[in-house]
Amino acid sequence: MAKITTIEVQQNNKHRFNIFIDDQFAFGVSEQTLLFFTLHKGMEITPQQQTKILKYDHFQRLYSAGVNYISYRMRSEKEVRDKLAKLLDVSEDETVINTQQKMIELAIKQLKSDGYINDTLYAQAFVEESLNVSGKGEFHIRRKLKEKGIAQEIVAQVLNEIDDDTQNDTALQVATAFIKRQDVISSNALRQKLSNHLMQRGFSIQTVQTILNQMDTSTITKNENKNAITIAQKAYNTYHNRYSGYDLWSKIKTYLLQKGYSFDAIDRAIKKLKEDYDS
Repeated sequence: MAKITTIEVQQNNKHRFNIFIDDQFAFGVSEQTLLFFTLHKGMEITPQQQTKILKYDHFQRLYSAGVNYISYRMRSEKEVRDKLAKLLDVSEDETVINTQQKMIELAIKQLKSDGYINDTLYAQAFVEESLNVSGKGEFHIRRKLKEKGIAQEIVAQVLNEIDDDTQNDTALQVATAFIKRQDVISSNALRQKLSNHLMQRGFSIQTVQTILNQMDTSTITKNENKNAITIAQKAYNTYHNRYSGYDLWSKIKTYLLQKGYSFDAIDRAIKKLKEDYDS
């Protein structure tokens, strides 16, 4: 019967070992495989045992790669499966392909059993990060979870756990930050840009409308009044050398109307300019 004649550490990986049978290189195994089968010099080994050892070693290689991949951050089952598939040797042999796929499924099953893969916990963590860190809405979350292979029932479950107040609070924070970054524009233009921005980030129409209604009487209106004064000042600088009195203020008012500002914002802006220049 064939015997293991030499076991040596691989040059490029001290955790893997080359196994020689009857003084001929036979295969390489991990340290864990070596210990699991108690491989040692002089051990008799059959072809069936070799096959069993190699399958186990392949499984352990995939399992360890999965653990390492997950160690950086949480991963979905699909993400891990796709990562492990990249480690397989390219083959056109259907039998080899099927065997490799079975090894992946065994590794995935063990990773799930050991708690490394849990799509429900992954989805819940993804929702929390999307809302609290990334400022993304329900539709974005749904699309991303689907891309990551999360089952439809899990997606529905975690989205159902998001209450309206939480989503509205996130959308309000996103909207407030967005408005602060905008150039001088009218209230109507700002509302349209804000609406588009929130929808692009995955918030529902209902959430967007709620935010617009909340901000119409506060942030957006204040922003418009401030911007209207700035634009009115620019118009004044352009027209005051050519027009005066009623004609000047009419020109400025028309200019602001063309820019989309409301009558209230225009009246406040012109009143402010008159106070500055007519006093």
